Amino acid sequence: THSNDTSEDIAEDYIVERTHNEPLQVLSELGVIGLLLLSLVFILFAVSCIKNYLHNRRSSPILWAALAGMAAFAVSSQFSSFSFRSAQNGVVFFMVFAIAVIKMPKADRNNRTRSLVFSRPVYLLSLLAALLMAAFCLTKIFAEYHVYKAERAEIYIDAADHFRLALTADPTYAGAYLSSAARASKEGDPALAAAMTRKAIENGVGMTPIYSQLAKQHIASGNLRDAESTYREALSIYPRSIFIRTEFAVFLEKQNKPTEAAEQIAKARSIDLRLANGWYLLIREGSVTAFYRSQNDPNIAPPAELTPYGAVRQYVDKLPQALSAE
Repeated sequence: THSNDTSEDIAEDYIVERTHNEPLQVLSELGVIGLLLLSLVFILFAVSCIKNYLHNRRSSPILWAALAGMAAFAVSSQFSSFSFRSAQNGVVFFMVFAIAVIKMPKADRNNRTRSLVFSRPVYLLSLLAALLMAAFCLTKIFAEYHVYKAERAEIYIDAADHFRLALTADPTYAGAYLSSAARASKEGDPALAAAMTRKAIENGVGMTPIYSQLAKQHIASGNLRDAESTYREALSIYPRSIFIRTEFAVFLEKQNKPTEAAEQIAKARSIDLRLANGWYLLIREGSVTAFYRSQNDPNIAPPAELTPYGAVRQYVDKLPQALSAE
């Protein structure tokens, strides 16, 4: 949004996946039903705590300590990027939760508060929600299993069948599309690879290395028009990405468009001269030449300083023994 602000992280080389607010994360991933199921146990516990406190104001210090720990965890979950998604955090939280339940004062028989009683439709709706959630999770497990089988299938037909089953069960599984694209490229079908990569981008993995991969797949299939539009789309999202802008410039040079290429190089250098020169040499000449040139010219960044790192690796020169092995 603020393409002239050099202090902003453009986040071009990783998936921005955390909202830093656990309730919003649960709501966005599991919907209203998922959030209600997660919240219900804490709501019931809070009601029990209030009732017990009103009937018995003397409580164990351990109970108060456990409640304080749970409250701190709840506050942290509004801002932290980990919360329940870090397994060890969840284990410790529910240990503290269990201590709080055990230490809660028990009402005597003469002063026992009435338990919450739900009607039969509420129980049936809760059961239905649990069954729907189970079915949803099973589709994810089914898809993950078939992607696992596809990636290990020696025969392409078998791999394609597994990918088809996975994507039928979970049509929003971006990782499955990327894995299918990689296998299609390996099997010499860049057009199918491009279609799968496009689906992966549509389902949330639109980082610059993925756009670069899509452009290269279009080039391999002879679809230069879509390759150029892919680069332009990437730059509309990441206008400060020196990597994608420089790679686009090299593409334009190869298409005999020197004026447009020079404009892209100039824009990249206006963002960061060293990184732009480093990327240009890496893409045009390879990692060895780029490295040695950077040692004698302070205006050229070596390959090790370029980002995103995943994009750098595709331009690293292969060792002679690797070439002979191929």
